[in-house]
Amino acid sequence: MNLDEMITIVAGISRDSAFTYSCFIIESLSQVLPNFSAKKIALKSCDWEGWMKSKCKAHGWSHSGSPLIWRETGIFGGDPTYVGGSLEFQKFINTYYGIDIVLSKAEQKALDYDYLLADNFKSVYDKEQLDILHFTISGAGRSVCPDLVMQLASMKGICKNGIEINLFDTPGHFFKIKDIVKDASAIGGELRSIQILENVSDGLGNCDILIILDHIARDEQESTESWLSRNSDAYKELSEQINVYANSNLKIIFCSTGPNCFCANVIVKEAPKINKNNVIVISAHYGLEMIYDFIKSMDVNLKGISCPPVWGFLGINQYVDVHHIIQNYLVYFPNKRALTSHTDSAQSLGIKYSELRWLFYLAFNKKPHEALTKRKSICMYHVGRTEDFQKCKAICDVLKLWYEKDDTRIGDEIITLGILSDGSFNIPQGIFFSQPVHLKILDDDSRVWVPCLEFPLPNDTSKILNNFIDTAELILKNTNLIK
Repeated sequence: MNLDEMITIVAGISRDSAFTYSCFIIESLSQVLPNFSAKKIALKSCDWEGWMKSKCKAHGWSHSGSPLIWRETGIFGGDPTYVGGSLEFQKFINTYYGIDIVLSKAEQKALDYDYLLADNFKSVYDKEQLDILHFTISGAGRSVCPDLVMQLASMKGICKNGIEINLFDTPGHFFKIKDIVKDASAIGGELRSIQILENVSDGLGNCDILIILDHIARDEQESTESWLSRNSDAYKELSEQINVYANSNLKIIFCSTGPNCFCANVIVKEAPKINKNNVIVISAHYGLEMIYDFIKSMDVNLKGISCPPVWGFLGINQYVDVHHIIQNYLVYFPNKRALTSHTDSAQSLGIKYSELRWLFYLAFNKKPHEALTKRKSICMYHVGRTEDFQKCKAICDVLKLWYEKDDTRIGDEIITLGILSDGSFNIPQGIFFSQPVHLKILDDDSRVWVPCLEFPLPNDTSKILNNFIDTAELILKNTNLIK
């Protein structure tokens, strides 16, 4: 539409015959007249009277009934010109375009029925859309994306009518993304549709969850200040698009090798439209990639083992606290009868109960970081990249908790996430920092991630943690993200 082009607007009660007739006219004219532009506004009968009176009062019009028709100039709605109702619109069309559209009673009845079916279909479609989870993945050309899409499509129960996924990345990754779409379209599962976007803004309008996998690589010999400045500029641009296109309930999940906590701070400052509690940074994958070799070295069963807590200003610094891995241990406590009874006795020989144990007593002389570095080197040598399944698992675990249907299961699960600090663990307020968290249901039924205050701080590493915090504060103050 040109800025000076006239647009005809028809507003009325959605199931009113005069309104459907006027809509039929503008739809017909739009098909035969190349320069005819029109728009319709359908309201419920209970909302119509108040809306119409407000519109007429604003422009000094005198009108009653449905529809209300006017014309205005360009996309900014300038200079509205009152036309009238359905009869006045017919006369206007006949005078201005020399076209006379007359319907018989049978044709009008059929037209009303067609619009009724369309309205019912739209209502059902809109209701279904409310029960569909819409994902937009930015950085879909990254190696983690194919596995992540498959995992998301396989997740059950997070949404009644399944999920829809939009993929976006720079043009150089188009063929990779095309292969993802081709493979994902064949698996079905919870996936209703998957498509490629030309612009990330196209995927923000009805997006529920924005997953950010891409990052700005640091150039060789580039200073930290320059690298963070480029990240800041990129996420300020993304924030502008979020403010324009996204809904206020958008959830944002960072999971990349970039300075994620820093970028999350940029988002919450530059996109005030978004609830800051809905922005999180995945960090559990740092612990997951270390846990297998570490537990194996201690000759302990992996069953019942939790992910170690991860602390840090992710992408700049992070620390995996292997000393505070928790094991859900089954304990057998025999009674006196167990000392004398046969092993096949039907009587109780004691009690069994589970208890949580820290594994620090087994971890004091282990070197998990060396084992991890070795495995990463081997993986890079054989396949040319590091493993990605830990990131997929970490993202999916968060989503399963966030969208858990059973409220009674919320709050018990402790995970590691980068969230906006509230001052807990001596982390200054307003800094995104990875820490142990659990999900909490508020009075308005919304869910937020809050620090798990019962979790102990790392052993003998207070200096390391304080250094991480000081570094985060210095960076954010130098970039004016905190005071």
